[in-house]
Amino acid sequence: MRKFLRLLAFCSAPLLMAALESPADASAPSSDIKTGADLVAACHATLGGDSSEAGRVSAAACNQFLAGMVVAVYNATEAGQPTVLHRLGPDGSQSVCFRLPKFLKYQEFAAIAVDYAKSHPELNQLPAVELAGRSLADKYPCKE
Repeated sequence: MRKFLRLLAFCSAPLLMAALESPADASAPSSDIKTGADLVAACHATLGGDSSEAGRVSAAACNQFLAGMVVAVYNATEAGQPTVLHRLGPDGSQSVCFRLPKFLKYQEFAAIAVDYAKSHPELNQLPAVELAGRSLADKYPCKE
């Protein structure tokens, strides 16, 4: 264990130093997804195949966000079992239920979220997880 921690510290130190030494660039693309609008903007890069630096960063952010959500759901339930997201909506009183398929590609999930957002612009200012969850509930609803 001690050997592993030393190796981890050895490998992490150069990255930490580089991050501390490099000046912040205000024009650098952001990978921060907080709102539904952030998610849609990032996922447009995934769907559009934007190969610019900003497009690659946005596509990676979209893919990481969606993958994180899917992994969290799969870790919490078995594939195909209902997943319920609570505390949604402006006052936190709404819930949605969905059943993920056994396999869901980034591109497919991104398209589902972007398409759903087109007809639900009220989700743009709400948390990105709400847009993603509602889009999944629309596409893969619980049949209970």
